[in-house]
Amino acid sequence: YIIWIGGNDYVAGRSDVDYATTNTVETIRNEIEWLTYYGAHNILVMNLPNLSVVPEVISKGEENVGIVTQLVKQHNEKLAKMVAEEQEKYPDDKIM
Repeated sequence: YIIWIGGNDYVAGRSDVDYATTNTVETIRNEIEWLTYYGAHNILVMNLPNLSVVPEVISKGEENVGIVTQLVKQHNEKLAKMVAEEQEKYPDDKIM
């Protein structure tokens, strides 16, 4: 299974960077939990690319580019930590 979530949560920019990234990463954790509950053993969780170069982001100005850069950075950091926690929780599964 492949999970790739978050891009559309951040492209418009958000003033609540910590809350937005925490909420999105927890949503991904919930999806991993459901997949493992229903028997999934191989899950690939993709991080986000640099969304600050997306035309929609750029068109909203430099401030938005900076905010989106922060969102993606925090998202990917929190995502890596969460995936490591899930790997420990489910040692017989491949969660990458």
